[in-house]
Amino acid sequence: MSTHPTIWYRASKELVAGFTAEAPAGLELRSLELEDAETVNEFWPHRSAGSIHFARALISRNISVGAYETNAQLVAWCLRLPTGSLGFLQVKDSHKRLGLGSLMVRYLSKKILELEEEVLAAVLPDNIASYNMFKKLGFECIDKVYWMQTTSNS
Repeated sequence: MSTHPTIWYRASKELVAGFTAEAPAGLELRSLELEDAETVNEFWPHRSAGSIHFARALISRNISVGAYETNAQLVAWCLRLPTGSLGFLQVKDSHKRLGLGSLMVRYLSKKILELEEEVLAAVLPDNIASYNMFKKLGFECIDKVYWMQTTSNS
């Protein structure tokens, strides 16, 4: 068994209402499709045997956003986890440092606000880039939780 600390962030309704989320030229923002699950899972640093099923379930059951180039190439994405928080946030290396991670968070946060639900995000403490991004966007740290990972003997 192992434990993993996670820092929980929250964005107020007022903060999210002020977010802009316009796609830059050459990119389209839209919901992920099931066929995107392979890419999402491939780039997820916590992937494991069977995690593709989790990615597919999230895409089919929850809101999400992907940034697609005009050739339909997926370059950035963010999903909503079963806990209601933002997760699986990823930007391909070829498109890093362009503000796409922040754009994914702002866009999906606005969609969550439209559902009249709270905008939350979970960040691992060693993910300095995400920590800095959420802080810059104005999210506030509200808690620290520990995930427990167990293995089955069967």
